[in-house]
Amino acid sequence: MELVALFVAGLAIGSFLNVCIYRVPRRMSVLSPSSHCPACKTSIPARQNIPVLSFLLLKRKCGHCGAVIHWRYPLVELLGGALLLLSYLEFGFSFALFFYYAFVCALVVVTFIDQELRVIPDRINLSFMLIGLGGSVLSQLRVVSGLGVEVIPSVLGIVIGGGSLTLVAYLYLKVSGVEGMGGGDVKLAAMIGAFLGWKAVLLVIFIAALGGSILGLALVLIFRMSRRTPIPFGSFMAPAGIVVLFYQDSLLELFSALSSARAG
Repeated sequence: MELVALFVAGLAIGSFLNVCIYRVPRRMSVLSPSSHCPACKTSIPARQNIPVLSFLLLKRKCGHCGAVIHWRYPLVELLGGALLLLSYLEFGFSFALFFYYAFVCALVVVTFIDQELRVIPDRINLSFMLIGLGGSVLSQLRVVSGLGVEVIPSVLGIVIGGGSLTLVAYLYLKVSGVEGMGGGDVKLAAMIGAFLGWKAVLLVIFIAALGGSILGLALVLIFRMSRRTPIPFGSFMAPAGIVVLFYQDSLLELFSALSSARAG
């Protein structure tokens, strides 16, 4: 029952994340007005605002105007529930649970904003960078326990995460004459580094670059798109940050095993 209650709470949090995904990049308040249909602006009554269930009962349509409800809404709600469960199983009921679940939620919001609008708001990057750094200070001072990063690794994560992408963006611009990465991606890498430390953020960037390269190659070979077709790197880096948070040790073991097999 405890896990069920957590999952339901996560569904509700996922519903709030949908509000953030829509409103934050449009510079709207996430608190008011109440939830409404983006098409007709009609307020959504509570009985039609039940996570996932309302989407199914309404058959993907607004109960007032009939506009199609985007598939993102139930997906984000399910992610909110699943990731809260995963965070609880990883960290237990602790400060680390709230700290890292907030980080995970921010990355979910970033993923969908960047995928839709090709932008990552500073309101998210900079505020969570400070939260990550603040958590490292509390961990260093032994005010809280269970966090995996202290001050120096967090600061290095900011510098190396943001600096490495700045260097990549500069070199790509020099070679191709086209901007290949925006400032939002650089700040996102710095924010992830603040939470996870410099070693983990390099792993995040590697996984994101690998995923982006595979997608880019598929777009060129299958859909005949140009090699210069922009790909929202943040929507790869943010999910990679979630994966590395929970599975860093397993990933490092896997890469080590692959390297040993290749060398052999």
